[in-house]
Amino acid sequence: AREFLEDGAGRWPDRRARLLFETFRFEGERKRFLDSKAPPLPRPSGELPEDLDGLRLRLAPGVSVLDFEFAVSELATADRLAPIGVPLERRVADPDSVPEVPIAILFFKGPPREEYAVVRRSTGELVRRANGYFTLAECRTSQLRDDPLALAEDPELDEDVRFLHRLGLLQLVGPARPTVRLERTASR
Repeated sequence: AREFLEDGAGRWPDRRARLLFETFRFEGERKRFLDSKAPPLPRPSGELPEDLDGLRLRLAPGVSVLDFEFAVSELATADRLAPIGVPLERRVADPDSVPEVPIAILFFKGPPREEYAVVRRSTGELVRRANGYFTLAECRTSQLRDDPLALAEDPELDEDVRFLHRLGLLQLVGPARPTVRLERTASR
């Protein structure tokens, strides 16, 4: 069914059909995490320093990042990261009112159910590059090479990184690696 939907979605000219496909993807990923036996992510302690560029971060194990062309989370029955135990109103949006905006959604296991966080697409691309080896500055540079229109200095990006770290989705590996400089020597 997934292959059929993925093949067909690109040819569907109708906005509602593409939104339906993305809603199926969103709900399918939520269901996968709801049924998962994985333990919830631990919450990190402490805050990140002011300057994030020299830090090495990685996406926590068990976190899934999916890109969407629509803000499909607006069709969900619960608000994003609503506190547990708070009664939620069922929201049903008019499909025509769902914004067509590129976003990334990070899915993860949270106590006692699945949760998800919605961020801008550029943040989603950055956290995929954050594998613990490269610094955040190196990840941004790499992203700029692939997408010259991406913003190099984006203050909201730092806010997104701090938000994802507080949730435990981005883990601090450490400061920048020491730079090793190799020099050629003349051989005789």
